[in-house]
Amino acid sequence: MNEPQPLHRQSILGFTIEEATALLNQHMIRERDIKKKPNPQHIGFVAGVLTLNDEIEIVVKFFDEVLQFTKSEYQSQLVQLND
Repeated sequence: MNEPQPLHRQSILGFTIEEATALLNQHMIRERDIKKKPNPQHIGFVAGVLTLNDEIEIVVKFFDEVLQFTKSEYQSQLVQLND
């Protein structure tokens, strides 16, 4: 039987706690909004980190909604903005 891995050394496919917390307060934009006319409402920031069903997710606060992203969702749907 496999023993559970500590959260900081979890699955290669998901966030580690170090990866997720390093993204805190980083500004993000959805991939689909990159080519649109610039609009501050399209920009969000990583407001939190949570663990659901042994998977670490980031919480991104946009102007009109709060969304959760797994690592694979983050990589396919979000782009981190440079400071």
